[in-house]
Amino acid sequence: MYDVIVIGAGPAGAVTARTAASAGFQVLLLEKNTTCRSPCAGYISNTINLEPPDGSIIQSGITKMRTYFPDLSYHDFQLNGFVVDRPSFDMKLAGKAKSRERK
Repeated sequence: MYDVIVIGAGPAGAVTARTAASAGFQVLLLEKNTTCRSPCAGYISNTINLEPPDGSIIQSGITKMRTYFPDLSYHDFQLNGFVVDRPSFDMKLAGKAKSRERK
């Protein structure tokens, strides 16, 4: 019997599962893929309260992003964050969530 069932072991699901397990809840984390196949990029903002699970998956810091539009114009955005290897990042977050399961 579970107190919480989380569907999807991406960053939001893995952090939610880990947080609930840390609070003492019995958690089931379900994911349809055995490895990360996220179509999303690996940018993580420094403004969110999330510490990367392992410094080795951080590929670079990032301070600016340029977005190109169909008419070939572009807009630069100032950012404060880092780029991670998404498959490694997601798998490590899921692993941290799993390590918090009550035995």
